[in-house]
Amino acid sequence: FQMTPELEEVVRRRVLDSGSRVNETTKEKIYQLLKQAQEANETVEQFTQRVWESVEFEVWRARLWARTESAKVDNYGQLEGYRQTEFVGKRGWLCSFVPESREAHMEVDGTELPLDEPFLVGGERLMYPGDPAGSAGNVCNCLCTTYPVMEG
Repeated sequence: FQMTPELEEVVRRRVLDSGSRVNETTKEKIYQLLKQAQEANETVEQFTQRVWESVEFEVWRARLWARTESAKVDNYGQLEGYRQTEFVGKRGWLCSFVPESREAHMEVDGTELPLDEPFLVGGERLMYPGDPAGSAGNVCNCLCTTYPVMEG
């Protein structure tokens, strides 16, 4: 997956558009923290710590933001990576199956679809786990991911 300037701008807009109750300064700070965490290849827990220390969120809120924003960016990046290779024709939904997993996410686990077809998750069309097109109830704290399905 190659991070082009165009993709970086898409990621930036998606982070800044998330959470209508968060002020613009906080959104920009979180975007910068996410960018730094991605460059440093940090884990979600390391990113949580970075957000908590920098934005002064309560720990649970920092973890929620870190998980949600990481999933959004990581899964978007995976989809773009799949599109950039000639070998991947489909992708599948992979549920984490942790105790907090949503029923709808467990139900879609293993579903394989063409790259440009959305998954139907809890009545919502999501291109990937964490897709900002979904409601907060469907994407916040989501630990799902996708896997590539090779062609031929």
